[in-house]
Amino acid sequence: MIYLAATITSWVASILKIKYQTVLALVFVLLMAWMMGFVSIDHSFDTAAYEYMYSYSPSTKRMEWAYMQLSYFSYQIGLPYQFFRWFYYSFFMLLLWWGVRRFKPNMLTYYAIFALFPFLVEITQVRNFAMIALVVLGLSFVHEDQKGKQWLGVGLVAVSSFFQISGLMFLLIPILKFVPFKKLVKWTEIGYLVAMVSAFIIHYGLPKAFIGELLGMILRLSGRSHANVMTSVRIYSQGSSFSKVIYFMAFAAMLFAIWHYMIQRQPGLLKKKTYQLLYTPMVLVDLAIILMTGSEAFERFIRDSFLIILVAFALFERQYIQTRKERLLFWSGMFILVLIGSVGWGYWNPAKTGRLQYLPYLVQLKH
Repeated sequence: MIYLAATITSWVASILKIKYQTVLALVFVLLMAWMMGFVSIDHSFDTAAYEYMYSYSPSTKRMEWAYMQLSYFSYQIGLPYQFFRWFYYSFFMLLLWWGVRRFKPNMLTYYAIFALFPFLVEITQVRNFAMIALVVLGLSFVHEDQKGKQWLGVGLVAVSSFFQISGLMFLLIPILKFVPFKKLVKWTEIGYLVAMVSAFIIHYGLPKAFIGELLGMILRLSGRSHANVMTSVRIYSQGSSFSKVIYFMAFAAMLFAIWHYMIQRQPGLLKKKTYQLLYTPMVLVDLAIILMTGSEAFERFIRDSFLIILVAFALFERQYIQTRKERLLFWSGMFILVLIGSVGWGYWNPAKTGRLQYLPYLVQLKH
């Protein structure tokens, strides 16, 4: 009940533009960190596996280097797993809060949306969450004018790959910021159409081993053991339900629609480097649509990109949403986005691969 009350309160406070947004968002962030840290091992996808491997030495190379170092050090000093998990999530939640705050958006807008999607996915994505928190913080420095801060930001994005190898993909963002914003928008919109057609061709025309081989090359860069790489390749190259890919396509289409609305309403955005930087993950969204034909596990590129793009939406809400009609349009778009995301990412799916069976426990309605 606390989660639901806090989420509803945050939405209302954001829409009404109540003061002390940053402080209220920080309180909300700490609540979510507590929920992430103390989720029951019986009510999530990965928590039991992470607890089981808590005592594993980094020499096993079962996961990325930085996570293994942190978890093994905590195990050696005798910290119970759940306390390690709580400290871990609290630390990276605060890094995410800091990174988002540096862009100066409406903080409660950001976290009111994040609390519904993709928080209930990230609550079990231990390494991925650390990665994206570091990416957001890094990008908050990349968009600065000082060269030293820009290189610090690039370094933080690079370090994120030591928690989740997919962090390497986000190194494209500092590079793409040199592409003129107008051209980037045009290319990504065309890329979305190409990705949809390509996804159909790959799903029905190419062997799943093609994606598996590509994944294997990427995972070897993370330093994982050969056996672990092969296990991941088998999992990631099983293919995915095309109906789920369609949901992910719809989510991406909604992202494009909201960006289109924002740029049409405020053409000056095309001259603002902050918005350009926050738009560049749309390139990864296009790429993810193609990769998901091999495995839906690549949806993480869309989910992670959304956590960056959401900063732009919250920033736009603070700077340009003023009238009742504007608020209605903006929040309707956010509602549709969250609705598609919750369906696509299995919130209401009662099957073993869905999240419905876990939701009452994740939001503390059941214990």
